[in-house]
Amino acid sequence: MKKIVLTSLMALVFAVCSFGLAGCSQKTIDEQIFEELDTGLKDVQSGALNSELAKSYTEASGFNAQEYGMDGTELIQALLRDFTYEIGEIKVDEGAGKASVTVNATSRNLQSAMKTFAEKLQHYIAEHVGKEPLEDMMKQTGPILIESIEETPTTKHEVIVPVTRSKTGEWEIDESAIAELLLQTKS
Repeated sequence: MKKIVLTSLMALVFAVCSFGLAGCSQKTIDEQIFEELDTGLKDVQSGALNSELAKSYTEASGFNAQEYGMDGTELIQALLRDFTYEIGEIKVDEGAGKASVTVNATSRNLQSAMKTFAEKLQHYIAEHVGKEPLEDMMKQTGPILIESIEETPTTKHEVIVPVTRSKTGEWEIDESAIAELLLQTKS
């Protein structure tokens, strides 16, 4: 279960947080990168994308949150609550078609949340196996996951976000770096 949820959450981030920057603007490349990254992260931070993220998460993973006693939007809200960021230095090497953006973020560590979830779930199963129908036990999985995420403290971290120019000339922000910003996916 833990691996399925973790993999599904990564699919969610990759499905929704891919930013592409058109190369034909009056703005400088670093201005374009800043604007697109800032706009995307503001939308995440404000919760404006919560239902879209929940829908993409469900579609990408096949995960039916209702089977586990929760709403997909509730899961996204728990994951992204208290997310903050500050975009720092942007370095562009136009000739090489590469750029990097330093971003300082505050977010929950997904791996820590999943470790707490696994411990709580084991405890719950040990107490309830054989005493409750499996379907009822499964409906408690979601609330335990939400609780585990909400109990995970936010921490500050710095991420260097790579940006590369595609063959079509668009500047593309690395999706795995967005996942790291939002969920601290690296240990």
